[in-house]
Amino acid sequence: MAFALPMAQSRLQTQENNAEWNQRAETFVDMFSIDANAARENGFRLTSSDRSEKIWRMARAYTSNQSLDSLARDRDVIGAYQTFAQAHFDQAERQAKERKCLADAVYFEARSETRPGQMAVAEVVMNRVRHPLYPNTICGVVYQGSYRNTGCQFTFTCDGSVARKPRGVAWRNANQVAAHAMLGLAKPATNGATHYHTVAINPYWAPSLVQTGVIGSHKFYRFPGAAGRLPDTDA
Repeated sequence: MAFALPMAQSRLQTQENNAEWNQRAETFVDMFSIDANAARENGFRLTSSDRSEKIWRMARAYTSNQSLDSLARDRDVIGAYQTFAQAHFDQAERQAKERKCLADAVYFEARSETRPGQMAVAEVVMNRVRHPLYPNTICGVVYQGSYRNTGCQFTFTCDGSVARKPRGVAWRNANQVAAHAMLGLAKPATNGATHYHTVAINPYWAPSLVQTGVIGSHKFYRFPGAAGRLPDTDA
């Protein structure tokens, strides 16, 4: 039984160390305004039952030679240089989805076109986003009515084309065109067009609109009169 005392002392020391580091982890959370509940939901735990969690190790490494005063000082300095908040990441995610929708339209509607022809198709989508008669998001415009066989605005969204995954150089080019259009870097080329069709067909709605030009294999149109004027970009 002589070996029992050293083992008990060792366990006691471990428990004391764990309690100390757990307290430091809690301090770390408080000092840097970390949402403990959100941290736990994302897999971080501050309990002594799981010492492999990142936040516990981070706190242990960070606070081992830090005083509370230095923690507060570091927080104040770092806070002044914070550049990203959750809203920024949410916005980036939305922008990525919007670019994907616009790239889909360019790829499926105009991948065989020249770059000006592809930019013109992307411009029509962006014009619709600005127009009050259409959804105010790119994905909303591109996939408007796609759940109806005869109600889709862009044919590829309801004829089964989307079942074929975009790929290759054409998909890369479509993404470049989409990014270019979303940044507003291209000079407008369609004169405010909100519609187009290939030169090979003559849809029933074409006579009721005003043709604005022909680019590549597409004819472009806008609504007649005041309805055809797009709001100012800054409006």
